[in-house]
Amino acid sequence: MMFLRSVKSVFSGVAGFPEFAKRNAFRALFHLFLFCFLFSLICSGIQTYFISQKIDICTAGLEKRFGGIEISSEGIRPEKNRDVSWNFLFPGNVRLDYFAPGDDLTGKKMNEWEQFSGIIWGQRGFFIWFRPDASKSYYMMPFLNTDNAAKLMPVQKSYMAPVGQKEIEAELKRYQEKPDVKGIPTSRHSFSEIGKTIKIGCYAVFAVFATLGNFALTLILILMFAALQALWKAPGLDSLKFGKTVSLLCYTAFPALAIKMLLDSFSFPGVAEVLFYIVFFIYQMVAFNEVRRSITGEQNSNGPEH
Repeated sequence: MMFLRSVKSVFSGVAGFPEFAKRNAFRALFHLFLFCFLFSLICSGIQTYFISQKIDICTAGLEKRFGGIEISSEGIRPEKNRDVSWNFLFPGNVRLDYFAPGDDLTGKKMNEWEQFSGIIWGQRGFFIWFRPDASKSYYMMPFLNTDNAAKLMPVQKSYMAPVGQKEIEAELKRYQEKPDVKGIPTSRHSFSEIGKTIKIGCYAVFAVFATLGNFALTLILILMFAALQALWKAPGLDSLKFGKTVSLLCYTAFPALAIKMLLDSFSFPGVAEVLFYIVFFIYQMVAFNEVRRSITGEQNSNGPEH
């Protein structure tokens, strides 16, 4: 497969750069996207491994407190300790607030909470809230919307507009009302089961964001360098057109991308960004020098025209 041969050539040395400069730009861009995607699968696995340990700690704590989640015609409630309100702090400063029957947010000042996001668990289900930075406006959305859970949860409002604490208090009261639903068989869901689903979701989200984010960043950088090369021709590279420059830069970006994505997966974002630009800049200079030597060698071998 040409893609695999290209990757091997990039990481084996500089001999393949003159060939990369002759390729179609769209094929090179496809190879760049494919590299971002495949490498993101590896790096997302590393990120998910680290976050999985935190998820396991959280699910163990929730199972110890609540046992599991019971879905029935009575609502979406914990298996045990359902008559006592309780809050739990997740890693990353995200809170879970369980509200026992009859309890609400009265007297609680959410704008004084240190956390900017959390999950509220009422008798009819869950909803997520978050606020941007230190804003007093909140956004909320439903959570755990399975088939049976959807029947028990209140009819959903529009959650796109920012709201205040009063609207969240009103929403919680709706979630605390006794469901007017019959015939839902009782089912139990363990927190470890939910944790596995969250891990899969995290892996997918990490992979998508890593692929699209790194591809977009690299594409912008490539187009900028290619435009500069087109405007100010480097000596010996007059025959290198814009499309061919894009092709060459797509492959020279592979090492820089690999370093950046690996460091990102180990939570070194600042270092990753700096090294990405440094390695990309050095590698593109090496690539252009190799292509210049190749062009000069071809011209010398052809000899002067008569």
